[in-house]
Amino acid sequence: EYFQSFTDAVKEDNFADQLFVFDEAMFVLDKLKKRSYVDTVIKKFISLTTCTEHFATYYLCDISTCSVENLDVIMEMTVDREHILVKVLVNNLDTEKSSLNQNSRRILEKLNFTTCPPRHELLYQRLLEKLEDIENPSVDDYRLIVKIFRQSNKARKEMDPFAVFMTWRRLILASAIVCITSFIIYFFFKVED
Repeated sequence: EYFQSFTDAVKEDNFADQLFVFDEAMFVLDKLKKRSYVDTVIKKFISLTTCTEHFATYYLCDISTCSVENLDVIMEMTVDREHILVKVLVNNLDTEKSSLNQNSRRILEKLNFTTCPPRHELLYQRLLEKLEDIENPSVDDYRLIVKIFRQSNKARKEMDPFAVFMTWRRLILASAIVCITSFIIYFFFKVED
């Protein structure tokens, strides 16, 4: 109950409190092998709209220093919101340009590049660009990057035909509006002459 009261008091934008309950839960998991505290933290963070993103972004600002156990719990927190991990990777790859570290590789292996949510498509695209710019990838990094690009390309090829139709329809509609507007402006000014 004592831990629950601390966890319940956590706010979406208070990293210090988030870090405290996360570290306490991880300590109990490590020393006492009790997972219930971790589950409580995950449930609380997920229940708050931006808490998981806020915490993961700050906690993983230097992804190379995170333990595998902590990273696994954060990946569990973000399982339904993979874009958070994509954002973390993009931020980390700004400084990590020569190769991938173990934690970046671990996240990349878990991400699903075949179903990129449309509203996060640009973020995924930025990640692909960052991966492409890695200067000296190891053989394992290279294999992983190729696998990711294949998944991404496969997803694009299998794009929903209805979505493609709607995109073309919007483009045609926009072109028609421009033409009609131009005609009206031309006609209006020609009549006044």
